[in-house]
Amino acid sequence: MIGKSTLTKVLWKGFSKLQEREQDRLYYQSIARFRKKMMDPTFEWEQYNDRINPYFKKFDFRFSTLESEYYAECTGIKSDLYLPIALYENIIYPYLNPDPWRVGYCDKNMFPRLLNINEAQKLVDVQIPECITYCDNGRFYLPKDVPCTRKEAIDAVLSCNTNFIIKPTIDSWHGRGVRKVNNEEFCVQFLNDLFDQYGKNFTIQKVIRQHPMLAAFNPTSVNTIRITTYLDFNGEVKVLYASQRFGGEGKVYDNADDPNGSGGFCQIMKDGTVCREIHRYRNLKTSHLKSNVPEQIPCYDKVVEVVKFMHTRFPQFGLIGWDMTVTEDEHPLLIEYNFFPGLGTGQLAHGPMFEKEDLDEIMERIANHKFRYLPKAEISFPDRKTNTILRRV
Repeated sequence: MIGKSTLTKVLWKGFSKLQEREQDRLYYQSIARFRKKMMDPTFEWEQYNDRINPYFKKFDFRFSTLESEYYAECTGIKSDLYLPIALYENIIYPYLNPDPWRVGYCDKNMFPRLLNINEAQKLVDVQIPECITYCDNGRFYLPKDVPCTRKEAIDAVLSCNTNFIIKPTIDSWHGRGVRKVNNEEFCVQFLNDLFDQYGKNFTIQKVIRQHPMLAAFNPTSVNTIRITTYLDFNGEVKVLYASQRFGGEGKVYDNADDPNGSGGFCQIMKDGTVCREIHRYRNLKTSHLKSNVPEQIPCYDKVVEVVKFMHTRFPQFGLIGWDMTVTEDEHPLLIEYNFFPGLGTGQLAHGPMFEKEDLDEIMERIANHKFRYLPKAEISFPDRKTNTILRRV
């Protein structure tokens, strides 16, 4: 019969090996995902492949310096505090933004209700896109959550007689599925086919009329101000970074993923000044804004006030990405929020995502967290029927 001390040693040895395998997985996954999503193919990465980042090593995490060296090449800021992509996606982000909350809040049709926008407008200057109709889990609604039939939804679109934007509200990212429809195309059959194409979850909104200073970046797309905020453990909301995104010529959305496209993103400084250097994913080469593009974001102080206020309404989430713009009559307009803000727009243009003080606190909390290498697995008692560990999907 195995003694308790021997059994403990065997179990701990097995768990240690599990941690080592997870370390290896994260190490190689981070390199692979970074090269695919962020890195310019011409960057000579092999020289950094086996160098270990000393900052994260202090917290018992092994990551290559490849990512920090590449970010430093883009920003001119050399630092060990740049977040490796696998550490962010597998450890830090799930720790700050628990998955069950994020899944429950992901339907973008819900965000006017979750934001309690009518009450918010009494406290801050904020608007949201004007909705014509929307479909939520196959059920149609008019503005202010008034239930309607499919025919009534189509009639609402026809009666507006204006161009509109249609987009999915579940699993939508990087401009996926966003389409501008001109009123010349309107007819009942066309709208029926369009509704069928977009399925059970989508929204139809009037076209946003952005401030002319923002339209100068690209007149065909709504050029969003992307701001990422962090709610620290003392309850203070901090702006981690802000970027001005803009689409390529003729594009409706401001997706900057195309490394060879004419769109991109620029850093916005704390005072609302726009840096002139244009960045793109997977491309070390930068270009510069045209002389007719303004140097200052209009109403930037109001925009920052809005996102800080709105973040306090979601205390479950440490990180939120906000897509903002400014209307023709100079009101901040909240397009949408994102509970899984990406690393690229920030670290490629600004520098490390977190200040050292905040990152130290986050990493110390994670390092002391039990089963820290399995944050997406819910460890529980074995299921009696299958005798397997239950895991959260």
